[in-house]
Amino acid sequence: MTAAGYLARVEAAAEAATPGPWTYTAVMHSQAEGVGIPYVESQTGWPAMCQRSPDAAFIAAARTDVPALTAALRAVLALIEETRLPAPDGDGSILGGRVSATRLYAAVARELTP
Repeated sequence: MTAAGYLARVEAAAEAATPGPWTYTAVMHSQAEGVGIPYVESQTGWPAMCQRSPDAAFIAAARTDVPALTAALRAVLALIEETRLPAPDGDGSILGGRVSATRLYAAVARELTP
């Protein structure tokens, strides 16, 4: 799978999910069994139970982290693509200019800053 195909798949999955942000609640007490269960809750209010608190925290954070990370990666790939030129031998491509670290950092920071 290409990088573009992978990003499209990840973005499609994020778009299909219930809108975020989601929240993580450390424990929900089950009245039936009297035990604590970690869960993740979306804007719909329906909780999703998890076996472990770290899993629930990760899932809740992923709802907003995944779109931010894919946008940052796309920004970096776009900067790299701007400088791409055909290779002299026609096999592949070379970078025809320099994408400064400052520009790459700025592209990522712009996408990851709330």
